[in-house]
Amino acid sequence: MEDLSVEIEQRKETEKALRESKENLSLIYDTVGDVIFQLSVEPENIFRFLSVNKRFLELTGLSEDQILWQRYDDVIPEPTQQLVLSKYLEAIREKKTVHWEETSKYPTGELTGLVSVAPFFDSNGKCKYLIGSVHDITERKRAEKLLSIRAHQQEVLAKLGQKALVSSNISPLFDDTVNMVAEALNVRFCKILELLPGKDALLLKAGVGWKEGIVGNATVGTDINSQAGYTLLSKEPVIVNDFNTEKRFSGPPLLFDHKIISGISVIIGGQKNPYGVIGAHTDKHYIFTDDDVHFLQSVANLLSETIERKQAEKALKESEERFRTAFRTSPDSININRFPDGLYVDINEGFTAITGYTREEIIGKTSVEIDIWVDYNERQKIIDGLKKFGRVENFEAKFRTKDGTIITGLMSATILVINGVRHILSVTRNIEDLKKAQEALQQSEAKWRSITENSPDYIMLLNKDAYILFINRTVPNLTKEEVVGKPVYNFIPSVYHQVARKCFEKVLQSGEQASYETEYVFKEGETKTFSVRVGPVFSEGKIVGLVSSSSDITQRKKIEERLKESNIRMRSLADRLQMIREEERARVAREIHDDLGQLLTAIKMDTAWLAKNSDISEEARGGKLTMMLELINSSIQSVKRIATELRPGLLDDLGLIPAIEWQAEEFQKRTNIKCDLKV
Repeated sequence: MEDLSVEIEQRKETEKALRESKENLSLIYDTVGDVIFQLSVEPENIFRFLSVNKRFLELTGLSEDQILWQRYDDVIPEPTQQLVLSKYLEAIREKKTVHWEETSKYPTGELTGLVSVAPFFDSNGKCKYLIGSVHDITERKRAEKLLSIRAHQQEVLAKLGQKALVSSNISPLFDDTVNMVAEALNVRFCKILELLPGKDALLLKAGVGWKEGIVGNATVGTDINSQAGYTLLSKEPVIVNDFNTEKRFSGPPLLFDHKIISGISVIIGGQKNPYGVIGAHTDKHYIFTDDDVHFLQSVANLLSETIERKQAEKALKESEERFRTAFRTSPDSININRFPDGLYVDINEGFTAITGYTREEIIGKTSVEIDIWVDYNERQKIIDGLKKFGRVENFEAKFRTKDGTIITGLMSATILVINGVRHILSVTRNIEDLKKAQEALQQSEAKWRSITENSPDYIMLLNKDAYILFINRTVPNLTKEEVVGKPVYNFIPSVYHQVARKCFEKVLQSGEQASYETEYVFKEGETKTFSVRVGPVFSEGKIVGLVSSSSDITQRKKIEERLKESNIRMRSLADRLQMIREEERARVAREIHDDLGQLLTAIKMDTAWLAKNSDISEEARGGKLTMMLELINSSIQSVKRIATELRPGLLDDLGLIPAIEWQAEEFQKRTNIKCDLKV
């Protein structure tokens, strides 16, 4: 009894310790910062939530009733169910803890976490539970996304800065800006508004997302009836979270027509003399941040600096043109020589770039001393022309550079009086690359003409009004002169004018190839069918004409027609064969009914008579059986005859000819009509 009481006391102590351990585990379970959950493993890949900690409920916004004892696919949102199931099965299959990153949407919003799941097996090696944890990294992901957005915006600013440095025209820079800003802010609409000279309206200079025809034409006022006008008046960035509730100003038709909801706008240029306004808008509710404002302001500052630089460059260029008339004549080699000895007085950088001679090597020397002329006869022609006419234009000559390279230059020269002394102002353009390009173009044109002229198809170039500009060859009895310059409809039958016109319009509108078929009646009266393929001709990105290639498909059409006729005959033959089969079936049915049916009926009647008259004499019974035997033999012969008529055995044993000979003999026996067979 004493031992029993000790054992009971020890058990109580153990149970107490176990309860305390469970309470401690439960405390840890509900106070740990990560999500913890337990799943039961059931057959057919069913997993149910047995328990979750409080962190699970806090993060997801779900209640215990929505989770406990529910299947995993009733709790975890659908887009990630397949991923989760595959990871559960992987943990069981590999018998190890599996980790993955998961993003799902719950009542509290979109959550991202690092998930870990470990399997627990019983003594039989069967997985009973899955224990999992989720470390919430949603905020980290949001921060990373925000950092990525800001980094991308900085990248956009850098790219715009590079474009601004190399851009010679402000319009392409504006187009690039609106596209890159819209992409960086993840909005649909972006605009650059230019303040017009009267300062009472802003012109939509560049934009993306707006309806066709709006950019370059639409204007908004500079008063408080527009966001842009309010931006100019307030002289600071303006953010609109919802135009439906905006009280500071009313929106212009431009924004309402596009169902704009949110927007941001900043001034381009100084507050005293602004160039205009840049704005970004969206047709969905959007919260613009201070970082978005700083980004758009930076873009506006960049545009402002570029505009000011372009204006300064323009003013500087105008100044240089006023005071350096001679050097404005050409962007290429410009030099001033004393007339007539050719002493160099001044050269520009283009001269150095083309010839390789520096200013120090040239000034004070003559063209003869540096041996720049390849053919001095050409130099003399220039001098003679200047003496006679006072100027020479577009004179092609060969020059020798400092390293000995021979180049071709296109030279223009005129007499210029400086301090009472006559000088030669000459401008020379290096056309060596142009000459090579012309030669390459001539070779290319020769190849193109060789291809087109040797093509079996009729190839034409048409303008947008369908007038023929070029044709590689013509039909007999027509010269190219009779075709070129005429509307293509002159050579198309009138019944095909509409289909041809629709084909041309489709190509001009879509820029894609199309085709149609037409006929041409030759002077000899022969009619041929042509398949015409039509494509667009582009120049500087615009469709300026059409190219067509007409292939003679007359033979193909005839073959198609014969094939159609053959198909009709085949269908007719098939119908005839089917009708013959039906007639043969009817004939066999009649023979079975009229011949074999009567024999079998007689046998049946004799059999019934024998059964009814069992007490007749042997002699009478024998006579009746003999008659029945004859009827049976007749039935057998009828069956054989019908089967033979359907398909004679000779046809399989000896072939077609012996079978036909046998059939003729049988017909002769039945009808007493003599048959002569010749095969």
